[in-house]
Amino acid sequence: LPHHDSAPLVIVQSLAVDDDPATRISPMNVEKTTAGRLSINQPTEVHLPPGKGNLEFQFTTPSFIAPQKLQFRYQLQGFDKDWVDAGTRRIAYYTNIAPGTYRFKVAASNEDGVWNTTNASVGIYLAPYFYQTFWFYAVCVLTFGAAITTLHRVRVSGLNKREKVLARRIDERTADLQREIVEHKRSEEMLQNSENKYRVLFEDSADATWLMDERGFLNCNSAALQMFGYSSGTQMLHPADISPSHQPDGTTSRAAADQRIVAAFLNGKERFEWMHQRKNGNVFPADVCLTALTLSGRRMLLATARDITDRKVAEKRIQSLAYSDALTGLPNRRLLQDRLTQALASARRQKDRVALLFFD
Repeated sequence: LPHHDSAPLVIVQSLAVDDDPATRISPMNVEKTTAGRLSINQPTEVHLPPGKGNLEFQFTTPSFIAPQKLQFRYQLQGFDKDWVDAGTRRIAYYTNIAPGTYRFKVAASNEDGVWNTTNASVGIYLAPYFYQTFWFYAVCVLTFGAAITTLHRVRVSGLNKREKVLARRIDERTADLQREIVEHKRSEEMLQNSENKYRVLFEDSADATWLMDERGFLNCNSAALQMFGYSSGTQMLHPADISPSHQPDGTTSRAAADQRIVAAFLNGKERFEWMHQRKNGNVFPADVCLTALTLSGRRMLLATARDITDRKVAEKRIQSLAYSDALTGLPNRRLLQDRLTQALASARRQKDRVALLFFD
């Protein structure tokens, strides 16, 4: 059998884009025949619009020597890393080709395995969409960077404003606290001065004086100890402790004292006459005054007691002089008129009769 050393000529017959026959591109152009060979002129570049990513290349050879034994191989530079053996197949498929510049190369060999060294090739430029271009990516990056910078500035500005507002609020609150501290100190000083005044008056008062709450005595001055004959205020815990068991109206001293204390807290002041009892058992009348006040934020009563024994004796003496004869000491006409007036008033109220007898 004869041996053929010449490799067959190979040509790219057509290019179909996206499986659409209407887009079939025929880059082959037979210009002339020279010395029994074809002279072929093919375009070096094919420009495709965006989105045309499915390509179909058809290639062939004009050799008629054992065409069934011809072998082909191809490579899409920029996509294939090496040659792709096609065997006797004369078509190549590519799908989802990214935008960019490629070159399709195809080679053929004869039945003796001699490959041609001059490969047929065609350049492919697949145009990108605008959003697939470098400039679009650059604009996106710049826009994103500008947006991030703007957001950062807005956030920093907001944080600065918030910091200023917070600082102003802190300053205002600090100023308020300082004013409150000053006012509190002033109030404490005024309260201390007031308490000092009360204490001076309390200690220096000539009347028996106690500080007490709703349960009883808290403190007393020296005049109270002297009046009742005690050496310590702990021996006087409740008004009932320095009073007889019952008051003149028959009420127990403890119950009557509790009623007066409640009335003083309710009304702010209570004044009344009271029967007291000294440590030695001596009972004497006293003029008592209970005054409600606040010391150190606590509601208390200031109680004063004044011995009115001398006043009662004087009143009794005056009454005796008014209703008794100065020489004989017997009841006089004025006492008769007073008792008769009372008897007549009682008879009128009760619708009763009154009899008056004179004895000589």
